[in-house]
Amino acid sequence: MSQAGFEPVVLLGRASDERAELLVIDRRTPTPLPPEDAADVPPCIEGLLNGPQCGRATMLPTVVRLEPLPTPRGGLAMARAILTEPAFWQPEVPARYRLQARVTVAGREVASCDRWFGMRRTGIRGRSLWLEGRRFVPRAVGLGGLPATAIADLRLLAAAALIADPDAATCDRATAEGIVIIARLPVAWESGDGRMLGERLVALAGSAAVLMAVIPAAVPAHVVAAAVAVAGRSRGTLLLAREVDATVPPPFGPLAPIDCLVATLPRGALPHARWRQAPPLPVMAAWEPGSDPLPAAASRTDCDRLQALLAGWGQDAQEHPPWEWAGYLVG
Repeated sequence: MSQAGFEPVVLLGRASDERAELLVIDRRTPTPLPPEDAADVPPCIEGLLNGPQCGRATMLPTVVRLEPLPTPRGGLAMARAILTEPAFWQPEVPARYRLQARVTVAGREVASCDRWFGMRRTGIRGRSLWLEGRRFVPRAVGLGGLPATAIADLRLLAAAALIADPDAATCDRATAEGIVIIARLPVAWESGDGRMLGERLVALAGSAAVLMAVIPAAVPAHVVAAAVAVAGRSRGTLLLAREVDATVPPPFGPLAPIDCLVATLPRGALPHARWRQAPPLPVMAAWEPGSDPLPAAASRTDCDRLQALLAGWGQDAQEHPPWEWAGYLVG
């Protein structure tokens, strides 16, 4: 039987600066099986974790063996690893680990993988985004990809990359280089039962560089809810945002399962006055892209202009105190 490749989901479980628990999951259905005499034997994940490695810092690597977990009949194969003194991914120190794993059935290898990944601790506190224990306010510039020149510019500008549905190679490059990606998903997900969108969220969650996936406003709420249900725990710490029109009153109300809103504006426009009320979740401001793409430096300058414009708009309000936006996207 020919050997197959597989892309396991790597989930960060309980984690502290001293200890981190990782789960490695094979989401494929069904798992390839060897000859029929082993058809009732559940699959098993075995392998090693090596690392951390970082191009910007010297780290003491270690090797940890995966511990296979019992696989219930018809269930997903899983394994666990415990890392002591783990190195978590962040833009300044993009630490990565190498996972070399294989799926076996009755002792025979049926699939394998060899990939690098980062462990990222991301979350929401109040109306702010947090990354690796500190408030993180992304200033993201629209890019068509991630060439070497863009990487250098983004580092110099302390900017994130806003990329439409980035491919795996772009995500891997960003993870290795310490570039935060905000991924804008295509409007094509507006139809269907949410399964394909859910699997896309899982794929993006596998990259430490992808902080957030942004769902276009045209995608119906029931499709988003179904996609989140499909992704389940495999979405990990990937944040999910939804685009909304900031020139009309905000859609504050039941917004689960969204983590954040992206309030879009025509360039130079101000939000509707009702946006001055404090939102129940983080809100990022975005200028819609112009007719011509801007260089990264110009887009980063526009982020500052957008921030200044909204700061003045918030301070002009007499009936409501100003509140802080969670980030700024341009292009």
